[in-house]
Amino acid sequence: LIEQLHDTIHSRSIRATKTLEESRRRVKDLQSLFASLESITNPNMEIIEVEGVVEVVGEIVKQVHAFSLATDLSRALQTSMIDPTLRAYLPEAIGKLGRYYSATSELVCAARHRDCRLFESIEVEPFQISMPASLSASHWKVHAEIQLLFFYEVHPSRQRPRFICSSKSACYLCNLFFSIHGGFYVPRTHGRLYARWMLPDWMNIPADRSEEFSRISMLLKEIIDGRVLRASRSKRKKRYHYPNESVLLPLASWSSSGISAKPSAQASISPIRSQSGSVHRYPVEGPFQYTALPLTPPSSPSQPDHIDDSDLERVCTPTPDHVSLLTIEDKELPYSRLVSLTTPSLHLELGTLSLTFDFLHVLAGWLSVTQIEDDTGLSRDNHIIEVENIPTTAELKIDCSHDSNELTFQLRSAQRGLICIWFAWEEATSISSYPLLLPLG
Repeated sequence: LIEQLHDTIHSRSIRATKTLEESRRRVKDLQSLFASLESITNPNMEIIEVEGVVEVVGEIVKQVHAFSLATDLSRALQTSMIDPTLRAYLPEAIGKLGRYYSATSELVCAARHRDCRLFESIEVEPFQISMPASLSASHWKVHAEIQLLFFYEVHPSRQRPRFICSSKSACYLCNLFFSIHGGFYVPRTHGRLYARWMLPDWMNIPADRSEEFSRISMLLKEIIDGRVLRASRSKRKKRYHYPNESVLLPLASWSSSGISAKPSAQASISPIRSQSGSVHRYPVEGPFQYTALPLTPPSSPSQPDHIDDSDLERVCTPTPDHVSLLTIEDKELPYSRLVSLTTPSLHLELGTLSLTFDFLHVLAGWLSVTQIEDDTGLSRDNHIIEVENIPTTAELKIDCSHDSNELTFQLRSAQRGLICIWFAWEEATSISSYPLLLPLG
């Protein structure tokens, strides 16, 4: 990669500028570092100093990050005569390599942040699922997300995260499995299908979860078989380009000093959940009945046994804006968006008021957030919640009419006035209400 960058940026077809000359100097330094790395890791050497390798690799990543900040590589290569594939690949690959440095820096800042109490007592340990000898030579792969999911299934006493993700977006089968499992979110999927994907069914998961995993596996096979059959019958054959499997997420807003002037979304939270006495059911056909087995905490409702193909497309098809930690600011109000089962958390930042929307059962619906300037026309039926009165150690539940497919409530504070939050779901899903979690900081 470094050699490709060096050869490309020194191409005569690129117009020379003062900025480009500085970039070329940086690339020469990177080339020297890469040569040092190759000399350290020479396979003919009997002893390789691990500390030396780590130091050089760390410096390479740091300098690549600095290069990415100082150089708009995409713009520099825009008018060049190099291969179009390389012109598109290099900026993306260099950006991803540099993100290892910025991601590490963000993690350190988060760990030092006064609101992140989780980092005061944390364990970091390697975990890898060993393949049985009979499968080790067959090139089957247990993807990283699946390994992490099974780690928490094998260790039910461990505190669970809400999200599980790797450095890449989830593949089609990982995303589908997580959607059926229902215990964790994956931030996004690139939608690619891998023939060698597999589940570690040889692992010893707790006995009370075995039946549930058998159900999940059967449903997974049923959905895949249905999609294959549907595709084989389709007269229109679609061909897709290989997707970008790794997408750079926006930088976090942690202060380097670890001190924040305003409460953050990571502060102590209290969820607001709409009351629901029903269970969401997809419109399905077939003999199987829905059976919900409890998940170990934090629990998320299990998904039903059957998913219609049209629903599956909405659940598993990647969308351009399908990323986690989407922040909505004051200037973006009024705000609205379509919501589906895989919609990640949305963060609303309004001065010192911080809201997080979690969608647990939403197959398809619509969310709207607006600022209300005049409250004289508000209906008495509207829920008005005083922000100052929201409990910090318990859940505040909002009743929702069982014959309605809408939920509306207002949050009122002295600083912000009234914020109206409205949510509606498709009537075809036959559910009286959806749980809508709003952790507030």
